[in-house]
Amino acid sequence: MALPADPFIGLEEIESENSLKWVNEQNALTVEELEKHPSYQGLYSDLEQILFADDRIPFASYYQGSFWNFWQDASHKHGILRRTTLEEYRKEQPLWDTVLDLDELSRLESENWVYKGNVRLDMNSPLGLVYLSRGGKDAVVVREFDFRRGKFVEDGFVIPEAKTSVTPLDENHLLIGTDFGPESLTDSRYPRVIKVWQRGQPLSSAQKVFEVGKPDLSAQASLIRDGAKKYVLFHRAIDFYNSETYLQVENQKLQKLSIPSSGQLLGIKNSYGVFLVKHDFISLKGVIPQNSVVRFKIEEGNLDNAEIVFSANNRQSIEDVQLYERQIYINLLDNVRSKLIKLEMNSLGQWEVAELGIPLSGEISLS
Repeated sequence: MALPADPFIGLEEIESENSLKWVNEQNALTVEELEKHPSYQGLYSDLEQILFADDRIPFASYYQGSFWNFWQDASHKHGILRRTTLEEYRKEQPLWDTVLDLDELSRLESENWVYKGNVRLDMNSPLGLVYLSRGGKDAVVVREFDFRRGKFVEDGFVIPEAKTSVTPLDENHLLIGTDFGPESLTDSRYPRVIKVWQRGQPLSSAQKVFEVGKPDLSAQASLIRDGAKKYVLFHRAIDFYNSETYLQVENQKLQKLSIPSSGQLLGIKNSYGVFLVKHDFISLKGVIPQNSVVRFKIEEGNLDNAEIVFSANNRQSIEDVQLYERQIYINLLDNVRSKLIKLEMNSLGQWEVAELGIPLSGEISLS
């Protein structure tokens, strides 16, 4: 018996004119219904006041001698990217230097720009890439920006609107996955091809270095620094929960890492990969329990001889991990409360565990 026709099959083309028209109609109906509720206007006003409150904590990241913060308030609906010094940041009312004003940019360019983050081209470079979205959608426009001068770079890197991922190798080379044309996207409309793009070349001249299948979720690339050494990795995202990782070795060849697809490569330090095992895994040394952080020699490319650094118990969840030369910091949820532990390697090569004293309530963020 034939199945009845699906009246919503056209929505599979998620960015088509008809799909967007349908979404706008449903949004209008939803807003109309919500506005009828007697608590709506009060809740709306309260949430807007909280969202744009001047006394919010200006969370910042430290980079190249400055503290950076992206800020939105009633006067800056699109937001401003700003920086300050450590001395100023310690004050109750720091003085900030605005580097990029998204409200002004939107006005000048007659666009509804939503800030989606940035990445520097190299560790000590003032140059970087800014991700801008029209109205907040997944697709972004990528433009090169000089963070020292606070200006977009004339004739710099520009990537047209698409679901794009970019990994800078240095100031003049990018690993890029974007919409290169026919067959360059997966069925999920994410990049399936990674190319290396050199400054001064047209994007069409970029050279393909990695590719996944159309049924896969996406192709991605990453760069991990381990002291003076750089590791270039490529990732085949099979779905949102499983991926394969390939390490670029001599002569640009790719070596597949034999690590669980459901886990996460956290970084590389002192030629050791640090990996989060999310499900029980059997290695040559025995069972590695789920929710464990392990180390393995990156040149071996597998967990056969992996060393278990830390295993969470059944009431703990590993939320975040940060790697340093001889220490590993782990942010845990323990009985749904945040806990921060430090693992440090002693002179005998053994890991010593110490819990860092923090307030019993609150949220921990590592950077």
